[in-house]
Amino acid sequence: MIGFVQLDEGQTLRTVGNVLMIGGLVLGIGVGVAIVLGVPSSLPWLVSVGLAKLTLLASGGMMGAGAICHRLASRHEQRLSLESGSDAEPKRLQ
Repeated sequence: MIGFVQLDEGQTLRTVGNVLMIGGLVLGIGVGVAIVLGVPSSLPWLVSVGLAKLTLLASGGMMGAGAICHRLASRHEQRLSLESGSDAEPKRLQ
């Protein structure tokens, strides 16, 4: 197939992690800006506050899931380097 790039499991997980973390960041920033600017809605204020809290919680969950995907990708790369018998020191998270 033209333009198809074969990704291994680590690269795929890292890409999914990036997408989740960027999506969570954009969602959190969007909600924060809407709260600061006081975007009007037709919903009662209690429902609006509840939706804002749930959206911020979802944003944090997306960023957490993205971080977990990054960690899994790093573990996959470390496992591959150990299986290949490489003497190189595996990359450590900082």
